[in-house]
Amino acid sequence: MAGPSQRYTFISQSSMAVALLIGVLSVTAAALNPALYPAQFTRGPAPLDQWVAQYLTNANIPNVPVNKVPNPFPDWTLDETACEKSNAWAITFDDGPGDFTPILLDLLDKAHLKITFFVVGSRLLSADQANVLLRAYQAGHQIGIHTWSHMPLTTQTNEQILGEILWSGSAIQEVTGVFPQYFRPPYGDIDPRVRAIINSVGLKIIVWNEDSKDWLQADPSSAKAYNFSYNDLPNEFASWIQNPPEPDGGIISLQHDLFGGVDKVVNQCLQMVTSAGYNILPVGNCISNPVPWYWKDSTSAAWSVGNALNNGGAIAPPEARALNLSQTGASKAEANTSAVSSQATQSTFVETASAAPTTLASVGSLTVSKAGAAVSFQQPGMKEAFHSMRDASSASSNTCIFEKASNMVLFTLINLLL
Repeated sequence: MAGPSQRYTFISQSSMAVALLIGVLSVTAAALNPALYPAQFTRGPAPLDQWVAQYLTNANIPNVPVNKVPNPFPDWTLDETACEKSNAWAITFDDGPGDFTPILLDLLDKAHLKITFFVVGSRLLSADQANVLLRAYQAGHQIGIHTWSHMPLTTQTNEQILGEILWSGSAIQEVTGVFPQYFRPPYGDIDPRVRAIINSVGLKIIVWNEDSKDWLQADPSSAKAYNFSYNDLPNEFASWIQNPPEPDGGIISLQHDLFGGVDKVVNQCLQMVTSAGYNILPVGNCISNPVPWYWKDSTSAAWSVGNALNNGGAIAPPEARALNLSQTGASKAEANTSAVSSQATQSTFVETASAAPTTLASVGSLTVSKAGAAVSFQQPGMKEAFHSMRDASSASSNTCIFEKASNMVLFTLINLLL
């Protein structure tokens, strides 16, 4: 496993070179190892013993009976239901990634919009869907946990709830390198017991104040009973704009990225929202009591998940996958590695390796090379310090994250550094 000391550093003339490099490298996610996870859509998967010990054994969980059916009238008073400002609109998509998510991402790229995806973790056992999630993360969208199997949580035991949360979070972490801090219960199904377990893990609960009811598409009989047509979705958005759900706040709307039509219908809805003067934002950028949408530090649930799975040879803890460069300039860079010099005109940092360097990619004056197990980055005329950290958990999976202050560019080298 790679640790925080296994770092590779390069200095780039500009983030444009990095963006160009992203364009020529194949960006793919390493497939999850099914042997380390519950089967896809396993309902109420058993949590690891370490998770139970940390999050349930000494937690103050109310003694509320397990429901036989979902709570028909959940109380969301303590949860985030709306954006703080009246002109803010958080568009959220649940249950993916799915076959239509790439179409949605194309649309959002063209519109230069960022939203939030609440992910069903077991879908990431599909390498194709893992790649879609990685693309969403790299594009700057926020990711939230939406359980492992999409079970209504009030019908699950305490242990099952914990398994639903942390197996999904660990899968997201393995694909993206970060562990989300936002959580949405399937169907909005929650009670004091479920909420206490979610809070014990340290997650922030996000629900909604407008439901598009696009989920009715999954059941034609229900859609007919509700007289619902996906093509009528713009009318729903128009009614929300004309009659906002909150007198002083904004909107968090619920959609799903499992159905067709997003290229036409959702595009029309987005245009309506922006034309009405709303700012479309990720949910973590609009709520009244925001927290960072993901964790990177050793005090988080992500660290616990990573360490527990590391015992089985799975993933590295988050600090071995992401480097937070919160300070600007080269001072923070120099504090983390002696290989950085902001005054140098050219730099090559390569770990000791016996093999001759092999050029992996070259864009302009930026060259990425490999020698044995090491990676080097060369950039003449460098001005700004960037960092990269490699996850060497396997010979074919390597993640580099580049950050400068709050502007982050991420790309993944997969099956390339062989």
